[in-house]
Amino acid sequence: MLRKTTALIAGLGTALGAGVMYLLDPDKGRRRRALLGDKLSKAGRTARDQVAGTARDAGNRARGLLHETRARRAGDEVPDDVLVDRVRSAMGHVVDHPGEVTVTALGGRVTLAGNLGDEEAEELARRVAKLPGVMGVENRLNAPPTPDRPAAS
Repeated sequence: MLRKTTALIAGLGTALGAGVMYLLDPDKGRRRRALLGDKLSKAGRTARDQVAGTARDAGNRARGLLHETRARRAGDEVPDDVLVDRVRSAMGHVVDHPGEVTVTALGGRVTLAGNLGDEEAEELARRVAKLPGVMGVENRLNAPPTPDRPAAS
C-alpha cells in the first residue's frame, strides 16, 4: 500500500513538474499561457451561460405552472374561437390529416366531425377533453369506409 501511494505521489509530482516546465518555457510559454487563459475564460463563460439558461428555464416552468393553476382555479370560460384554435393545435399532434376534421365549439362544448380511423378518433377525443376550457366533447368522427366496412348510411 505504501509503495502504491509513493508511486502515485511521484507520478503526480512528475506530471506537475512537466506542466510547469511546459507553461514556463522561455520560447513558447507566453503563448501557451495565453491559450490556457483563453480556454479557461471560455469554460467559465460557457458554465455561466448554462447556469443562466437553466435558471431561466426553471423560472419559466414555474411561471407556467402558476398560470395553469390560476386558470384551473378561476374556471374562466374560454371564448369559442380560442377553443377551436386550441383543438386545431392539439389535432396536429394526433391526426395525420387534420383537414378531414371539422371542429366547432359552443359554450365550452366541442364537436368533432369527419372521417378518421378509430384509434386517431379516440386519441383526439381524449386529448381534446383535457384541454383547458373544454366542458365536453361530442365525438361525431366516423371511420372511413374500407372494403370490409361499407360507409354508414
